[in-house]
Amino acid sequence: SPVSAVINGASVSNAEAARSGTVALWIDLNECEVCRHDVPAACSGVLLGPRLVLSAQHCLDIPESLGGHLSRVVFGSDMFDTTATSIDVLSYVKPADVGLDISSSNDKNNNSLQNDLLLIKLKSDAPKNWNIATIVTPTEQYSRFNLYGYGDTRDDSDDYTSGTLRRIQLVAISALDKQTSSFYSMPLNKNSGTCNGDSGGPALVTSTRTSTSSNTQLLGILSSNTMPCTGSNAIFMNPVFFTEFLRRASAKLNEPLDL
Repeated sequence: SPVSAVINGASVSNAEAARSGTVALWIDLNECEVCRHDVPAACSGVLLGPRLVLSAQHCLDIPESLGGHLSRVVFGSDMFDTTATSIDVLSYVKPADVGLDISSSNDKNNNSLQNDLLLIKLKSDAPKNWNIATIVTPTEQYSRFNLYGYGDTRDDSDDYTSGTLRRIQLVAISALDKQTSSFYSMPLNKNSGTCNGDSGGPALVTSTRTSTSSNTQLLGILSSNTMPCTGSNAIFMNPVFFTEFLRRASAKLNEPLDL
């Protein structure tokens, strides 16, 4: 199931949100006939350039199928904080938009691949204090990592609990390498898990090289998880595997990434 939030995650300050490079995707549901109109749908993402955000494609596709609209990106630990910087979305690119039907490919493990990445361009630059993530090649040394997401904080579909950034620790339970399109994880704390609204959230590892380099090292982008959310296993897209998509998409958006 597509996911949105963090169950029993640690609270995240605005300063930590900025260090992590994590952002909230605000999805307007006013045109959706079967949705609540007083709150947006939430998804998560991570800054890849001053005007580029990487997230999950289903964060766009599912709301659009219901009349929703990805309208803006919010920079802050609380996406409903009226003092948080909010920047409108200018455009976005899916793998199919640049001629990459990734779902028809096979990776090293013959996984059934998804086109579940989305590169978003903002109308203006992100706040200067927001870290830009550096993509790292998955290896076994990164088997433990943090997931940041704005998803539901309770395993109750009747309550709206998305919108606040949380962090949990996960451990990889499948191979981590550049030739694998995705990897699987489980929470270190079985009472925690990913949920609705966490989709697109970054799997981050901490830099051990220098204290001056960005500690925003991106290992994966959250795509889906098992249900219920508590104790759920999760699937992450591996950005290194999708390097060609990121090159083509960033060039199409006139914000080329040096990958």
